[in-house]
Amino acid sequence: MEMVFCPGCAGDVHDGSGACPVCGASQAVAAAPGIRRNPFMLIACCVLWSIGIWFGALFLVGVAAGDRLSEALGGPFLLASIGLSIGLTVRGMLPGTAKPVPQAG
Repeated sequence: MEMVFCPGCAGDVHDGSGACPVCGASQAVAAAPGIRRNPFMLIACCVLWSIGIWFGALFLVGVAAGDRLSEALGGPFLLASIGLSIGLTVRGMLPGTAKPVPQAG
């Protein structure tokens, strides 16, 4: 077994033991600090995806039902695309917005 540093008493402890035999400090490995996503990148991705979804919806309605319906539904489609892109960005489901996976090490 390997010896590790005890944060409680600065002594050497076997790495397999759950607590230090001298001071009783827990030898559990501290959790790695949380990996955060870049908020500026998330906002940029959210805006770009909402514009893309909006244009895609307008194009599909324009092709399927005509330009007049596409013009009439422009505002509601914009609001729906913003809401959809915010929801998918928060969940990390859009490309470029995925939540990072903490790596063991």
